[in-house]
Amino acid sequence: MSTAPAICVYCASSKGTSPAYLNSARSVGKALAGESRRLVYGGGKMGLMGAVAEAVLENGGYVTGVSPYAMVASGGESSKTNGVKQSLALDVAEDKVSNREPVPHPNRESIIVDSMHDRKTMMAKLADGGFVSLPGGYGTLEELLEVTTWSQLAIHDK
Repeated sequence: MSTAPAICVYCASSKGTSPAYLNSARSVGKALAGESRRLVYGGGKMGLMGAVAEAVLENGGYVTGVSPYAMVASGGESSKTNGVKQSLALDVAEDKVSNREPVPHPNRESIIVDSMHDRKTMMAKLADGGFVSLPGGYGTLEELLEVTTWSQLAIHDK
């Protein structure tokens, strides 16, 4: 198990519009594993979030995914395209866990929390080594700004 400080990565649950985003996520994951740093992330298996986690695992590292109960219970990640909500979830039979949850792995820990606020709080507590942000949307931006504000208010010193 990793003893180096854990790093929290904020990023999109989509792949984005450029192949460079996916390549960056994989590169960050490989680097974290190479430095024996645990990844703390939003727990999804889709997009950049899934890519960074899978890269950590493929390179022998450890990951901790933190998901809010409502997101898990609703059956998966989704995206809005032209005002129409479209599910990004894979078939339940394919991963045997849920539409959203990654396939079990001995180096993967999954934590389910009550709310999005609890998710952000738990991720910040677990990330004793700091924070990284990759491309994302409003949620990624909000997470990054909140953890930055917490630093300014001396809630943490990471």
